[in-house]
Amino acid sequence: METELIQTSSAHPAWFLVISLGLAMIPAVLGMFTSYLKISVVLHLLRSGLGTQQVPSASVIMVLSLALTCFIMAPQFDSSLQRANELEILDPELAGEKITLKNVGYVLEPWKSFMLTHSGERELELFSLLKDQESSQAEQVEEQPESLEPSWRILLPAYVVSELQKAFLIGFLILLPFLVIDLIVSNILVGMGMFMVSPVLIALPLKLALFVLSDGWMLLAKGLVYSYQGG
Repeated sequence: METELIQTSSAHPAWFLVISLGLAMIPAVLGMFTSYLKISVVLHLLRSGLGTQQVPSASVIMVLSLALTCFIMAPQFDSSLQRANELEILDPELAGEKITLKNVGYVLEPWKSFMLTHSGERELELFSLLKDQESSQAEQVEEQPESLEPSWRILLPAYVVSELQKAFLIGFLILLPFLVIDLIVSNILVGMGMFMVSPVLIALPLKLALFVLSDGWMLLAKGLVYSYQGG
């Protein structure tokens, strides 16, 4: 009896594969539907600008990116949760009947609006044209109204490309003062004839002092949050 109970209570090996795939897809889902992609790219560029190889570490960047993402995406999560409660999707007895494509689209509408707000017009037009190239591109463009919202097929790549574009722009602005420090330190060392001294050893404390004295973490966090509230 005990062996039969253990066998019946043990999980099927396929569930471990499903759970592993689900955990592996979490970063991809966060990057496609949330602000995680842009925040993580900006923080990695910040680490490159400081010249530190492992500080802050990848785990620290991930934690900070997740914290800011949860703060930014909280309104969308609350709105989706409220819509799910209206449709009674979260009710275990009615979940099987309520989970339909129409209801799921209604629940995910706040996320789609968020992604549409922060997607560039050029990116949306590009992927719309790429989609219409498959068959009679000119006729379909004339028939579609301009106010028609793009589908998920167009919105997802447009949003990801827009986020990468904005992340590299923010990273460029962050790296500029660090580049100035590197140039000044290198010229001073060359002028003094200290060719054997690594400029990184001199520039790193100056970069850290500049970042700390300018309250860099607060400015960076506030700028990232405001970049989504302004849309």
